Amino acid sequence: MKRASLFPLMFSLGSGLSGAASMAEESDDLYAMSLEKLLAVEVSVASTREEKILSTPAVVSRISVAQLRSMGIHRLEDMISMLPGVQVQDTAIGTKAIVMRGIFEAFNQKVLFQLDGVPYWQPAHGDIPLSGISLESISHIEVIRGPGTVFHGSNASAGVINLVSKDSKETSVFGSVSSNEENLMEFYTGTDLGEGRLTISGHWRDGESYDAFFNRRPVPPFYPPGTPSDGEIEKQDQSKSIQVRWQWRDFTAQYHEFRSSNSGLAAVAAITNQSKMEQTGRLLHLNQHWRLNGGELDVYGDYNNYYLEIPTDNLFGGVDDGIQNFGSGSDNHRMRFGAKWVGTLPAGSEYVLGTEVEERSTGDYRNTDAGTGETRAITLAADETGEWSVYGQWLKDFDRYRLNVGFRYVDNEKAGSNFLPRISGVYSLSSTSSLKLIYSTGFNSPNLIQQGIDIPPNVIMGDPDLKAETVETVDLAYTFNKDNQLLIVNAYYLNAENFIQRQATDFAVKFANAGDFDRYGLEVDYQYATDRLRLISNLAYHFDDDSSNSKDLGRGFVPRWMASMGLHWVIAGPHSIGTSYQYQSDRAAVDKSHYFSAQYKYTGEQLEIMAGVENLLEDDYEVADIQDFNLQRLIGGGDQDQVYRVSARWHW
Repeated sequence: MKRASLFPLMFSLGSGLSGAASMAEESDDLYAMSLEKLLAVEVSVASTREEKILSTPAVVSRISVAQLRSMGIHRLEDMISMLPGVQVQDTAIGTKAIVMRGIFEAFNQKVLFQLDGVPYWQPAHGDIPLSGISLESISHIEVIRGPGTVFHGSNASAGVINLVSKDSKETSVFGSVSSNEENLMEFYTGTDLGEGRLTISGHWRDGESYDAFFNRRPVPPFYPPGTPSDGEIEKQDQSKSIQVRWQWRDFTAQYHEFRSSNSGLAAVAAITNQSKMEQTGRLLHLNQHWRLNGGELDVYGDYNNYYLEIPTDNLFGGVDDGIQNFGSGSDNHRMRFGAKWVGTLPAGSEYVLGTEVEERSTGDYRNTDAGTGETRAITLAADETGEWSVYGQWLKDFDRYRLNVGFRYVDNEKAGSNFLPRISGVYSLSSTSSLKLIYSTGFNSPNLIQQGIDIPPNVIMGDPDLKAETVETVDLAYTFNKDNQLLIVNAYYLNAENFIQRQATDFAVKFANAGDFDRYGLEVDYQYATDRLRLISNLAYHFDDDSSNSKDLGRGFVPRWMASMGLHWVIAGPHSIGTSYQYQSDRAAVDKSHYFSAQYKYTGEQLEIMAGVENLLEDDYEVADIQDFNLQRLIGGGDQDQVYRVSARWHW
């Protein structure tokens, strides 16, 4: 863990992931384009349409899946971890928790995850389908670092992640095998049907298998004598998905379904409580767009059925196996309906008006006997809640200035109401640089588990009176984009109010509004591109992290320094090499970490072949227990050995 300590200095320039990978149209041949097109840095997640990152009213990143695969990165969580100030970390129970600017929750309730702009998360726990998306179906990933307001609803307090699907007329198949027994197959096909286009994609993954070390696990007094507190468990992840998208003129219909399984520890989470986090998700979305005199109108609706079950060893009394589940799971869903109008005023300014209404429900959450199927306890009774919102925005360009004022008013049936403003000013220093000052707010309605779970005697307790949390952020950002370079430097200050936090001791957990706290940070992004080389890099510094605060327990689990770098270099003809590197400084019980990979790629007319080595420095992948905020516990997140991977992509 101590080796390669000079790497952070070598890569201290920050990253073009803040839009570096953006382009007007994605292409499999990244170097067939002009540099002007390669750096046409446009994003849409923070506005009503695609616009250049120089003037967009948010701190936004855009990552190209094709580019990062050329750098040897082949998993969604690893791609997201290449963003400045962002890491994806394993938890004890088996989820993948996203940490953005030091804000996180084990089930990702503080990050709004979207598929083509549609929210996709569990109504009960709040988790998101990180393992359930085929990368072959995704063109690029857009991310708001910091809270997202106006166009985005609940769960946008830490940030917004939007996966944008491909919309090309092609067919491709991607396959991968590795020395740690991870096997992957993905496919995508798009075809024109009259005035529309149909795309179908999917994947199947049989993930790596490894032994993960856990320490200081609690042993209840009623468990059998000799139950260990330290030890290793076998971990593995598996997933599969299917996605169908149909666009006909101005109508869009999309369906996505996935199933995933991740090993971990559940129940009281002793070493003997090995479990599987099995998730099933389905998302149906319909959208109709009209172009009318004076503006454009969208009317949409979606249905999201998303639930989990957790088969657990020794669930009852440390002896009998059980399953934590929702029965059939069919009564766990979210339904959303909304409308958005974008118009233009006579003076040339743009305005947006919109409204959304959402209903969330869950069935009984049960502990059942794995052998008999008998329900031994109901830990969360069937419940539901409603939420509605209205939002608006006004945007006006004044010569070299751009002013944006917006708001979102939200009323949650159980957690109350919030008024959430956003104000931004963008000043064009020149045609290639700008200065932004942004005030934004995000909010989080407590999920149904946080409000209603009750596992006696005082094992896990929800709070029906939880209020929605809010996060206010001020960003000051400088952006430079000229020729083959992109540089973004931004400093941020955030203030969290009524922060929803999991408070845990060895045998008891409760959810509470922990209080208010502040955070500060600095992020630097840099990208450089030529016709043969692409470099992306970033550096982030969190001023108050790796320290303690009773109102902000997560502060001690976030590294002060984070850096990453990706490089793709065309050596000659069809031959190229790619590398990627991630660094995190000390935090909690975990030493600094260095993760470095390298890959060779052959690019033919229809066939791409990749061969690489991951974890070249043999980092041990240990992370701290951010699920229960235990500074002394370690969670094994991966295999320490080097991993050899061979991949191929055939497209026509």
